[in-house]
Amino acid sequence: MDETRDQDRTSRANARAVMGIFLLAFLALAVFRSATFVSYTYDLPESAATGVLVRAAERWNGWMEGLGAVAFSQRIVDLVDQATWVRFGNVEDEATSPQESDPAETPGEEPAPADE
Repeated sequence: MDETRDQDRTSRANARAVMGIFLLAFLALAVFRSATFVSYTYDLPESAATGVLVRAAERWNGWMEGLGAVAFSQRIVDLVDQATWVRFGNVEDEATSPQESDPAETPGEEPAPADE
């Protein structure tokens, strides 16, 4: 019986911890990615509630822009994009297979001058 109670307490504690994590994640998204909520509300089916939700999301996004949270998060996204590009290069360049590239051009060498 005591073992069952301990398991129940552990399960409740785990459920509270998971709900806390979800709540923190939701709040982080609401603060730092508030434009995403605005975009999501635009995609909702039209109804009387949708207009209220759109206005509330726009108002919230305006507050977050005023606080600087949106600019801060965009700067982080830009830094990650920049670091990814520096590390992995332009992904579109890698989409070209070797068969499609000019075999006369070798990486690191300049192409031969064209005959005039």
